[in-house]
Amino acid sequence: MKHIGSFGEYVTLSELLRRDIEAYPAILKNQEDYDITVIVSASKVVRLQVKTTELQNNSTNNSVKGTDKNYDFLVLVVIDNENVKFYVIPKKKVDDIRFNSVDLSVSRKNGSSYCVKNCFNDFENKWDLIK
Repeated sequence: MKHIGSFGEYVTLSELLRRDIEAYPAILKNQEDYDITVIVSASKVVRLQVKTTELQNNSTNNSVKGTDKNYDFLVLVVIDNENVKFYVIPKKKVDDIRFNSVDLSVSRKNGSSYCVKNCFNDFENKWDLIK
């Protein structure tokens, strides 16, 4: 997919709005570390970093860069053929999963195809974490 990053950001924004969560694209010149701003309440704003990968792309671990930035939650968008899955992960957990690596490894090989690593399973569709 040629515009995978933009796709991930807009599909995430659409999913938030579909769930009646007020959200806006970040202004890149002012908010370099995150992609979407969520307005939780008059006194609470949450910053989302969005990273997108295609699961079946023959990459051994589908590493994503830039997860060491300053944000509140990572929304990992995983495209698996025609399916799109969302993993909503608190920044602290992202740091724990990434540990000392520069990149965040997303997948592992399972037979002849790839699957998302088990450490992400508890975060699938956890939109309630950002409220």
